[in-house]
Amino acid sequence: MHNEEIERKMNFIVEQQAQFASDIQQLQESQTRTEKVVVQTSEAVAVTAETVAQMGDVVTRLANVTHVGFTEVNANLNTIVDAQIRTEENVARTNESLTNLIAVVDRRFREEDRNGSNA
Repeated sequence: MHNEEIERKMNFIVEQQAQFASDIQQLQESQTRTEKVVVQTSEAVAVTAETVAQMGDVVTRLANVTHVGFTEVNANLNTIVDAQIRTEENVARTNESLTNLIAVVDRRFREEDRNGSNA
């Protein structure tokens, strides 16, 4: 029995060794797949980083162009506002002159009516 017991233990050890070898093989295969995924992920991150950098450049250029455009629009609006103010001042002067002219014409007609009625 002693030999049978030793043989069982040896078989157990051999089976355990075989299981360990199988597990190590599976781990190695899994590690290989993981390394491939890490490489692919690193490449994707590099591409993404480059894309983000390019987008940053585009956004910066767009911001600069927009700023220039708004500066021009603001300058044009200021010019339009100034012109509107001058126009309103001219209209006010024209209205005042027209009111004065109407008053003069009305006085003349009244004078003519009085002179024509008295004569």
